[in-house]
Amino acid sequence: FILNPPYDLPVICFTPPLVLEGESNLPKNVARYLVKPVTRADLRETLFEIAPKLSRSIRLLLVDDDPTMFRFVTQMLKAEGSESDALHFDLTHVANGIQAWDLMRNGQVDALLLDLALPDMDGMHLLDQMQGEERARDIPVIVISASDPPQDAPVTEKGVMSLRINRPFRRDELTGLLSAAFKEISPGFGEILERNKDA
Repeated sequence: FILNPPYDLPVICFTPPLVLEGESNLPKNVARYLVKPVTRADLRETLFEIAPKLSRSIRLLLVDDDPTMFRFVTQMLKAEGSESDALHFDLTHVANGIQAWDLMRNGQVDALLLDLALPDMDGMHLLDQMQGEERARDIPVIVISASDPPQDAPVTEKGVMSLRINRPFRRDELTGLLSAAFKEISPGFGEILERNKDA
């Protein structure tokens, strides 16, 4: 139905921020894709999922130019360390892809927390580089990004219009967003929404 809606009806799909894994267009070493803001519970669950595949002492590399993310991960790991002696995370933080690449090529990383928006390179480029390096290709990666996962939109004869807001938004903003989208798709739909927005 979505790929070929009847009567030229516009279809708008909403996807809430999810903890995604197994995306077909992401490298196989991406264990999880977390959309910011990330909760402590999501990050904890994800780290402890990949941990059994590694050693008890895990060299964890955070690649993110946002210092608040470093503080968040540090506090979370400190709290976990006081609650359990089963695992130990040795956290290293770098703010760009070049520094991360040097550490991975030298075999100094067991797991990676990666923001895709880096100051010196696109995080997807770093993931691609890892696939070509024997020491890096099997490092499990947890992507932590403000952007939704890259997806290939289904292409139909009627075309696809994609709208994306990577932050929480108010109800009145949603009305404005839908009105603008409908005006672009077909002017008649936008007028109908404007007439009925206060109903």
